[in-house]
Amino acid sequence: MGEVKNKTVLIGMTGRLDSTIAAYLLKKQGYNCIGIHIVFFDEAINENAKSYFYENDYFYGECYKKNLDNIKSVCESLEIPFYAINACSEYKARVLDYVVERRLQGRTFSPCIFCNEVKIDVLISKMEKLKADYVATGHYARIQEDRKHSDFNLMAANDIKFDQSYFLSTLSQKHLKNLLLPLSEIKKEEVQTIAKKLGINFGTEREIKSQMCFMRSKGLIKYVEDNSPKEMRKPGTFIKFREDSTVGDHEGIHHFYLGQDRLSNMGPIQIDPNYKVIQIDRATGQVYISMDYKISYTHLYLTNCHTISFLDKSAPIKIFAQLKMDAPRIPCILQFKNNNTAIIKFNSELSDELILGRYIPLFTKKDAGGKVLGGGFLDRFGDLSTADPYRLYMPDLSDDELALDENQDLMNNYEIPDLKF
Repeated sequence: MGEVKNKTVLIGMTGRLDSTIAAYLLKKQGYNCIGIHIVFFDEAINENAKSYFYENDYFYGECYKKNLDNIKSVCESLEIPFYAINACSEYKARVLDYVVERRLQGRTFSPCIFCNEVKIDVLISKMEKLKADYVATGHYARIQEDRKHSDFNLMAANDIKFDQSYFLSTLSQKHLKNLLLPLSEIKKEEVQTIAKKLGINFGTEREIKSQMCFMRSKGLIKYVEDNSPKEMRKPGTFIKFREDSTVGDHEGIHHFYLGQDRLSNMGPIQIDPNYKVIQIDRATGQVYISMDYKISYTHLYLTNCHTISFLDKSAPIKIFAQLKMDAPRIPCILQFKNNNTAIIKFNSELSDELILGRYIPLFTKKDAGGKVLGGGFLDRFGDLSTADPYRLYMPDLSDDELALDENQDLMNNYEIPDLKF
């Protein structure tokens, strides 16, 4: 990144351990540091703002901070200036509106990924206005300059246990070339040791271990109702998937999400607590539930795919796919189709909880140092080689985009070379 003397960095501050130590390390390296907290909900800066509070359950993300005094005091202890930026309109347009849309479609969303993209966009916008040089966060990931292709690549962190490249996997070249990640080369334990030496008490650090964020919130149901026409909130019935039997009626699919397991008391309907929501049909309003949520599959179908610019899309390639935030990366073969779609083929049949609509990043390696190749949204999955009557997620094999012609399918008839850069 060049000389650091007289270089100014805007640091996204949360008041927690990682962003604080990231700011400390940058200042120690000689950067002029400015702490920035990005506000996504008006309530943090406006006491009269509407709060989505429902039955003791706020509709906020897991990273939400109502009181900014803690962040301000952390910046004061580091002797760096602190500013809060109101990005409520950007957050609504790029995350909350998308959340409402996906909830009404009966699909999931990946708010953490797009929330981070908004944060870095806002930081870069402020960087340009202030004529600063870089932005920074406390994420555990690496950015590597690729001079051969005049690009910057996002890489998995050295501390693979705490790697957060998943959260940054949609970032573009504009983001990566302006972003510093001071924690990329060190382990979480070292960060904690530095914090102890500084004498900063963060209390108990709460780790985010799921992708659910505010999905479980009853406040989200109220938010969807306040931000969508009634006719889009489709009422319908509960269907036991394996038995194909009706359990009872519900008031709207927006009350439910894929993988939901808190169905024991849905108004007058009593549902066995072992049942989970496995599919939501927007057209009919049917909510399918099952005790056997893990469905076997060999292929994934991704839509709205994006990749690094120099990736050859004409032939299948060996990659690793990360199916959820805390999951290991699984080896597979990727074949691009038309209209920014792709099929992923695994080496053997898998059985796991897959959620339609989830964003799936693609990597060159399983462990530390793996390069992010891009990603896409999970649209369908299943076993294309069998006629399983319960293959709910890939029902139409006549679709040209899905059908795999054995005479033409390179995934079956071609020795796939190892991916090299």
